[in-house]
Amino acid sequence: MQHSSPLKAPLHMARVAGFTYLLIAVFGAFAIAYVPSQIIVPGDAQATFARLQTRTGLFQAGIFADVVVILAEIVLTAILYALLRPVDAVRSLIAAMARYAMVLVMAVNLMINVTAFMMANGQLAGTPETVLALFEVHAMGVYLWGVLFGMHLLVLGALVCRSGYLPRLLGGLMFVGAFGYLIEGLTRIMALELPGLPWVVIGLLSLVTFGELAFALWLLVRGISTAQWDRRQAPLQA
Repeated sequence: MQHSSPLKAPLHMARVAGFTYLLIAVFGAFAIAYVPSQIIVPGDAQATFARLQTRTGLFQAGIFADVVVILAEIVLTAILYALLRPVDAVRSLIAAMARYAMVLVMAVNLMINVTAFMMANGQLAGTPETVLALFEVHAMGVYLWGVLFGMHLLVLGALVCRSGYLPRLLGGLMFVGAFGYLIEGLTRIMALELPGLPWVVIGLLSLVTFGELAFALWLLVRGISTAQWDRRQAPLQA
């Protein structure tokens, strides 16, 4: 019986992680940005309710995309933990727990959207004002998971920088850009308005978005330096 080289395992995991990362980016952008922009009319409960009733197919597609993202996040988090555990097992676990906590908030947010949808199609009793309020709670949920995601990226970026088998530059971009998620999430949840801060957040989020997409493509195309990963992994197997 032939066995695959142990060095191929981390390379395969890296490429699966890269593909999963890009899958999350596509489905996440559709579910989090596009669908709400086509359904929700800020401050207008009646118009929002009417759109939800007439664009059910689009909203259902958004729910499906959310489910895909949640499932993909579970897979990606486990792979990232395994890939970065040789660098620092405790910090890798912290990064994984922060991302899994984010997934839990995403799941709760999904149920909020489902509840609003059930009200719109008559399965549950609810007024247009209640539906709009649910969407507003959902928006706060996005900022909450953004804080958790920021914590994840902060630790992930540091681990990537220290790894020796992944690009230090991309780790640095994720580490610095993580503050964009942290600052935006905290200020939104706490209803704080600070002059000039939105521009800082936009800059940081631009950095982290570029860093994440580049990281995903690197994992998919280049993978990792298996020789360096094996040197890091060796003490764990001793």
